[in-house]
Amino acid sequence: MLEVSYRDRLYQDSLTFIKKIQKDSTEAEAKVWDTYSNLGIAIAVALPPFVFYLIFWKRLKTLYYVVFISTMLFIMNISKLWYHEERPFWDTPEIHAYNCNNQ
Repeated sequence: MLEVSYRDRLYQDSLTFIKKIQKDSTEAEAKVWDTYSNLGIAIAVALPPFVFYLIFWKRLKTLYYVVFISTMLFIMNISKLWYHEERPFWDTPEIHAYNCNNQ
């Protein structure tokens, strides 16, 4: 895996970047990112089947999409159990996890 060669440097750079973002952000910006993180991703995954099925009446395309997304999420989540790194808010007290327990 090529990723192993730059993992530590990327992690350290992300710590610096996250600290800067959290230090310079306003309450409104934090709320926008919170909303995007929780709602935006769900809409990006859930909207296409509704568009295919309810607007264009493409049942086969909807089925393909649902099967593909389900398979992708299954593989992604199983692989996260095997290969994962600690999150920045687990070991860096300067980084705040919003709406998340750091235990």
